[in-house]
Amino acid sequence: MKNIQFKNIIIPALLVGFSVGINAQVFSSGFENNNGPISDWTTINADQNPIEDWMPVPEFNEEAWIQFYDFYDNKIAFSTSFYMNGEPANDWLISPPIEIPTDGSPTLYWKAKSYDSTAQDTYAVKISTTTAEMESFTNLLVVEGEQAYEFNSRTLDLSAYSGQSVYLAFVNETNGGYFLALDDVYISTSEDCYAPSVETFSSVINANSYLSNPNADNISFTVSWDAMDNVQLYNIGVTTFNVPVTSNGTIAENTKLFTDMELGTRYQMFVKNADCGSGWTGPKSIFTPSALPYKHSFEPTVENYGEYDSDGWTSDTWIMGVNSDLAFEGEGYIFSNTSSSSETNKWLYSYPIVIGENEPIELMFDAAFTNGAADSGLLKIGLTTSNEVGTYPSETQSFDIVPGYNTITATFENHPGGIVYVAFGNVSPMTTESYALRVDNVQINKGSLSVEDMEVRENISIYPNPVRDHLNLVTTKRIQEVNIFSLDGKLVNNITDPKSNLEVIQVNHLANGVYVLQINTGDVVITRKFIKK
Repeated sequence: MKNIQFKNIIIPALLVGFSVGINAQVFSSGFENNNGPISDWTTINADQNPIEDWMPVPEFNEEAWIQFYDFYDNKIAFSTSFYMNGEPANDWLISPPIEIPTDGSPTLYWKAKSYDSTAQDTYAVKISTTTAEMESFTNLLVVEGEQAYEFNSRTLDLSAYSGQSVYLAFVNETNGGYFLALDDVYISTSEDCYAPSVETFSSVINANSYLSNPNADNISFTVSWDAMDNVQLYNIGVTTFNVPVTSNGTIAENTKLFTDMELGTRYQMFVKNADCGSGWTGPKSIFTPSALPYKHSFEPTVENYGEYDSDGWTSDTWIMGVNSDLAFEGEGYIFSNTSSSSETNKWLYSYPIVIGENEPIELMFDAAFTNGAADSGLLKIGLTTSNEVGTYPSETQSFDIVPGYNTITATFENHPGGIVYVAFGNVSPMTTESYALRVDNVQINKGSLSVEDMEVRENISIYPNPVRDHLNLVTTKRIQEVNIFSLDGKLVNNITDPKSNLEVIQVNHLANGVYVLQINTGDVVITRKFIKK
């Protein structure tokens, strides 16, 4: 068995649409939801070969190609040839129809890589000028032994098809390989039109406008990327996860300022060579800080692929788990393991929040140590102005973490303000065995909770529970917003204008099961579970 590990996988329902830019770009697909998703393409599992039971991507029993992640920002088209029966792959990825222009030198660009240096993949690039049926395609190129581990950039001259409508196909034909990935497929009318690099991408967020006027509810950020030799103009697009990328303008510099951007949002930046019309390269995420209150429960979603870094959290040692038996609520949580040979020093940094200088912050979360552990864990909490791994808070509060979940509260009043991060440090001493320290249901609220807010937490009433038709919600404070989430993290109901501290919620349309109710009073966020029967 090949020793390659994968994290939790969610295959999303993708949006349709590919981006067409200015100048000479003809077609672009990076396989992200917002940049030529794989749902634009046709996939054919012509071999119908079964995969091994241990394979980390069970979708390949049915699918020829899927969207997969290559680090948390980048998405790829992904295929396998590692089959139980030892037969070769015959898996097709077919483009939508593409009009090849008559001007210039139409050229196809793409990137590909294998995942095993001892069994490098073989695939064909084919073309059809009639239909998307397999028998209508002819070979343009057969690649034998694609480069392993790092993407290899390739091109093909399509000038023989100028003025025609064509379909392109990438066909995995490997016998006994492992995984094959494709990325950044595009067509330009230039034979020398490479996309810019975003390897040294950086972003600087300015929250001064919000700090000086919290009612403004917007901030700005500046993005920069690698300068490219002999490129006069860049085209840049900033979008969100499900909105197709479009141009935000053509500029000569490799940096751009964006203003009036929303708080608490994951933006994604793409850039392309505007001189010749390359495809979009990227994306790179910019996480704008959240105003308070902020809540995160580490549930897997279509957007985060079961990875906390896609939700704006940072660590190189903590791991996201998905198991309803180990989570405080739902099925997602985050954990790090202690050591039986040395002290632990593993840090996790929250999503950025924006707060005034020395404005009190109250942190609440649920934490647990491995059930039955002979020891307890030690968790330190503090604030930092950077989420770079290796940054430690100057002041911390320490908590012993014991088996079974306990709610922990910490208050911070002395801090520089601006954009800050809550740092969680598993600093447990050496333990008898390696045990998991788990954290779930993180809530960051404005200031120390008042007596009134504590009463809201303690005196909230939800009835009946279990419920069939109508759920009654009563608190001691006016409710501003109510959300209902399924255990997989999907928002199934949202009430944004409750009338009082009493709310009657219709739930008869919900499927039977367990749901999470999130109540926001403006100063505090409370969660409760209920059962729909």
